[in-house]
Amino acid sequence: MTEEERRAAVKDFALTKGWLVALLAGFMSACFALGFDAGTPIKESAPAGGGDAVYAGLPVIFLITVEAFLRMPLTVFSRI
Repeated sequence: MTEEERRAAVKDFALTKGWLVALLAGFMSACFALGFDAGTPIKESAPAGGGDAVYAGLPVIFLITVEAFLRMPLTVFSRI
């Protein structure tokens, strides 16, 4: 690596942005895990309704994802 390439690489390094992204990813992962935990009754009732036990978690994932996509724009646009 040449000296110019090394300086360019250091210039692109942003520790603060990296920490913020890591913290946001951890928070979002925790929220997703809480959503899975709250969706346990749905996951348990899916095989009882005739669904395959392998796919029992898919309705929970779908509801968590849809709720996130609906809530995010409402939260962003309510602050404008």
